[in-house]
Amino acid sequence: MSQKLLIYFQTQVSKIVIDPADRRQLWIGAGAAITDAAASLIWGSQNPEQRHALLEELFGPDQGGMSVIRIPLGSCEPASQPYYTYDDVPYGHHDNSLSLFSLGEGEPGAPDATKDLKYIVPVVQEILAINPAVKIIESP
Repeated sequence: MSQKLLIYFQTQVSKIVIDPADRRQLWIGAGAAITDAAASLIWGSQNPEQRHALLEELFGPDQGGMSVIRIPLGSCEPASQPYYTYDDVPYGHHDNSLSLFSLGEGEPGAPDATKDLKYIVPVVQEILAINPAVKIIESP
């Protein structure tokens, strides 16, 4: 008979039982959200050596070992830039062919870059250079 480790939490409403042997979802890893706000702080408030040291500490396989990043599809919060989507058109207009689809303009990390190319893309590129095995989850 195998021994089970059961952890009980007693609340006023009900008992919560956590059984580590009862697996219902695959664990893909632990990580961080790389939003425009987070990426702008990482990219813009540190020199390249400090930034690399931070990302190495967080995502380096021999250090923090974070293995997943979540990236929003377009802006998701008050951030360093005005709200944007990947297919911005004036109110009432439509771009069904997605001819205006764009992650941004400019070189990744350049001061004049826009949208995801300003901060998110260069931070993700640096994370992947540190740990190419990091998984990326895109979410609206």
